[in-house]
Amino acid sequence: MLRKFGALLAAATFISTLAVTEVGTAQAAPADPGFCGVRHSGPNQGADMLETYTVYNKCGFQINVRVVVQGQVLGCELIDPYSYGVFQSYRASPDWIVQNC
Repeated sequence: MLRKFGALLAAATFISTLAVTEVGTAQAAPADPGFCGVRHSGPNQGADMLETYTVYNKCGFQINVRVVVQGQVLGCELIDPYSYGVFQSYRASPDWIVQNC
């Protein structure tokens, strides 16, 4: 009985070791730059009570992104490589996000 339990325990340990090893080896492809549109600044008070949100394109190619502020989706904008895009909204929130569009 103890031999069967020991063999079962050894097999379970071996399988769990394989599972942990497989999870640890997953990596992004070397050519994948990740998401290019990153939050730069905002909200900042602009003209006419508008809040401005600035997004930076950290990649070497053009991207289309939009900003979402408290559920409000601000228009899709093309941002040149290593440049900034500015979005405006009447809503002010530190929890705004950048999305591809």
